[in-house]
Amino acid sequence: MVIPTYAFLAIAIVLAIVIGRAGTILRESITHEMKKSRREKFL
Repeated sequence: MVIPTYAFLAIAIVLAIVIGRAGTILRESITHEMKKSRREKFL
């Protein structure tokens, strides 16, 4: 199966966007959980 260059480029761009978005969401949720647990320790 031969993939055209433009199709490969489009797939690579879409994957980069999806992975970047998922990484950002994951990092935000992790930092949010850390802040919440840190706050509970002070109480």
